[in-house]
Amino acid sequence: MDKNIGSSASITSEELIVSKENGSKMVYSLPKDEFFVLIALYVVHTLVRTTA
Repeated sequence: MDKNIGSSASITSEELIVSKENGSKMVYSLPKDEFFVLIALYVVHTLVRTTA
């Protein structure tokens, strides 16, 4: 499986911008007659379990 490490993405109403760790960016235009909905989970805390 091909995985991209060190990338981040942001989205506006007009384009998707993917930024790589080395500073390069790819910009993708979004269709004018469609919209994007993002639903992200918010984590309040993490559960850490330790065993002896």
